[in-house]
Amino acid sequence: MPALEDRIPKLLQMMWLGLNVNTIAKNLKIEISDMPIYENYIKTTIQNAISEGAHELADITEKTKLPISAVAMAIFHYKIDVPASIMGSITTPPRVYKKQYSKQQLRIEDINRAISSGASSVAEIVEQSGVSMPTIYKYARDGKIDLPKRTEKGGKRTYLTSKGMTKLQRINAINHAISERVQSLEEFCNRANLKPERLLSFCKKNNLELPPNLTPYKYRPEIDALIENGASLPEMSKITKITRQAVDYYIINSGQYEEWRRKREEVLQAPKLEAEQKTQLYQSLVYILEARLSELSKKESWAIQKASQYIQSQKFIRYRPEQLVGLFERRERAENSGELLSLKELGEPFGMKYPSDVGRIFSEVGFEPMYGKRERYILTPKEKKEALKRSPALNMSSNDIGYFLEIPFYVVDNYFARRGVKHRSKIDRKEFGRYVLTYRLASQIYESQDAFFLTSNIPELLGTNRKIVDYAIENRHKIEPEIIQALRTLYASDNIHNPYKVKGKYVQTEPPKKTVVIYTERIRRNK
Repeated sequence: MPALEDRIPKLLQMMWLGLNVNTIAKNLKIEISDMPIYENYIKTTIQNAISEGAHELADITEKTKLPISAVAMAIFHYKIDVPASIMGSITTPPRVYKKQYSKQQLRIEDINRAISSGASSVAEIVEQSGVSMPTIYKYARDGKIDLPKRTEKGGKRTYLTSKGMTKLQRINAINHAISERVQSLEEFCNRANLKPERLLSFCKKNNLELPPNLTPYKYRPEIDALIENGASLPEMSKITKITRQAVDYYIINSGQYEEWRRKREEVLQAPKLEAEQKTQLYQSLVYILEARLSELSKKESWAIQKASQYIQSQKFIRYRPEQLVGLFERRERAENSGELLSLKELGEPFGMKYPSDVGRIFSEVGFEPMYGKRERYILTPKEKKEALKRSPALNMSSNDIGYFLEIPFYVVDNYFARRGVKHRSKIDRKEFGRYVLTYRLASQIYESQDAFFLTSNIPELLGTNRKIVDYAIENRHKIEPEIIQALRTLYASDNIHNPYKVKGKYVQTEPPKKTVVIYTERIRRNK
């Protein structure tokens, strides 16, 4: 009963230490109902050894294959009748015996007994003593036991590892496999007696370079199948009931990372390819329908033709086709009767509340408002034009530049567009939800601070939140020099020392000049 023999020393030790049956069963991972089987086996085995002629404690140990400490604890715990010669060899009273032999001491005793019996490797020690390999190495590092050593060629003495291979033997085995041009990771692991993760760390530690593109070592079928399907790490973790990090380590150490990335990319690209195919099919159908619609509209009225032309020019339309047809029919009737109607009057009967929408609809099909269009002129003084010429060198948005020059932002946008300067939408200095800290807002915050406004009142004053104000004030030493330098560049003056514009000092006002044309509907004349 090897399973019983492995657990008996631990079972006796826990019973000797006074642990209850539930705790012992939980630690040994056995059913509570199996405890009587273990106890009966212990008593029967010792009694059989005595009946077969065992007269010393060592004889019982030899026949039962149990450690001396386990036999002694069983005799005291179960009060087994033994010859006087055996009882006499156990000189320590039970209470003192319990205190003298701790769990660690029992393990060390079992390890030393295995070594003295001729165990030549750690694997043999594990097999004979029942102590795990990490525990044996821990005791060896702490100096509590001496592991067996082997003398290699050249007189070098090294600790034995599992399966009797030394570090030097593993290095030689790996180098020999490299020289033979082995292309299988599994073959390297077999020759070095290491798992893939241990092999990779061993090679890295000893400056050994494995050949590239080795055949993966697939030893976990449940994960290998998911890798083939390109599953994500969370999906594999959920299915296999192990952590994402463990799955990631397995993919890397088994040499399947590149294959998994390729499969994963295919899975991620599949919806995009499918969407592109659907889009192409949709565009083909739209083209066919548009051509058919255009052909049919030629046979219809002028209003239907114009509504069809507008619909084909738009990706998305805000109004229904019957609204658009009605709009063009109303315009057609007004033109035939010589009546002038405003954009509002044309669109209102068909639910078009905004005249600007009606104007854009007419513009798309090549018509102007019935009242024509008028021009509006905006001021741009000579000094501001000169400042605009210097503005492309600044790392500022058109809103910020327009604020500091006191001109509309679209004047700056148009200036940049005419000269091919890339448009700057905003400076993402720092984002706080829907609020963004720009140079303009930072300048206003600093101006309010210098005007002795309380920090708690500045957000309400400027229509922003407290976090963005606190951030701007905290980083004033970084942002303020940038604003001052920008103002000096805009106004070509070194006599600027504040991070905000001063009314009447830098900005001049002159009579308006024409710079930008904005189209609006002409006010209807009084009849």
